Amino acid sequence: FFFSIVPNMSCPPGSHGGVSANAGAGQVIDIDGISTYVANAGQKAVIIAITDIFGYNAGRTRLYADDLASAGFTVLVPDLLREHAFPADQPIDRSKFPSFAAGPGNWATVSKDVIGKLLPHVAAQGATHIGVIGFCWGAKMALNALADARVSAGGLLHPSNLTNEEFVAAHGPVLVLPAQNDPDMTPFMQTLTQNPHASGSEHHRFDEQQHGWTVRGDLSNAATARDVAKSLELLKAFFKRVWA
Repeated sequence: FFFSIVPNMSCPPGSHGGVSANAGAGQVIDIDGISTYVANAGQKAVIIAITDIFGYNAGRTRLYADDLASAGFTVLVPDLLREHAFPADQPIDRSKFPSFAAGPGNWATVSKDVIGKLLPHVAAQGATHIGVIGFCWGAKMALNALADARVSAGGLLHPSNLTNEEFVAAHGPVLVLPAQNDPDMTPFMQTLTQNPHASGSEHHRFDEQQHGWTVRGDLSNAATARDVAKSLELLKAFFKRVWA
């Protein structure tokens, strides 16, 4: 198988709330103590998908991983938050953001799993390309992971609380897909033009969507369904292009 504390760290007003999990076609395995959903195991190009604050047992993340993996990738969705994921069946309690950001949601904590366990495992399985994507809070974690030279490309879906320094440190091109109520990403894209490792980065804003739409938006809404499909098309094309 292939596998600084911020008080307002995720989910701007108007964001989609949590939704119950959808089972995927893959399987769950253990990677060095991390329960991990694996879509399309055995491919040499591997993408690690880092969930939003609701964790890997919520939303359509696994189905999204299945669709992305259908383009010829293995996609891993690790349970990085474990018992610290926000309840998907309750309104977001924003008062918990500071403690979350200081502890289980901090890169210093998450990196122990991503850098310390997942990347060595994937590399040991013979992956030729390693990428990372992240949703909301997970996009910030994905961008931090992209500072590791073993990770060669990343996708940020309706990202939260990014910093210019994180884009400066990116060691590969970045595909940035914000929603209408996410911050303006153009200053960050300008930073990427000055980063020699990030050539080929892309930015597509989804102005009809709200933060969280890819894995929590209502697919009975035609525009949401269209844009979820579009985000997957962009990710597939992006990773294929940069890894060609």
